[in-house]
Amino acid sequence: MREQDSEPEKLHLAETPEEQKRWMAQWREAEVALLEVKREELRALSDEEALAVCDILLAEADEFYIPPRAKTSSGLVEQQRIFMRARRPC
Repeated sequence: MREQDSEPEKLHLAETPEEQKRWMAQWREAEVALLEVKREELRALSDEEALAVCDILLAEADEFYIPPRAKTSSGLVEQQRIFMRARRPC
């Protein structure tokens, strides 16, 4: 593969209402197609693969779970403290 000497193509944003409508329509179609791919991939999983994926997800959840008795507060007091600091004039 050879290197190209030309500048990379610039990103074109949808600026006009027509371009924006086409862009949105394209993403709506892509969403439907991607959901179908996702469904097909999930259907194709063997029981063993599905269980392995569940084990991974549950292991990740265990790392972030805080038992209710270990919590000292709901966080509301701390949130209010942050809001009050943000309201103070500099």
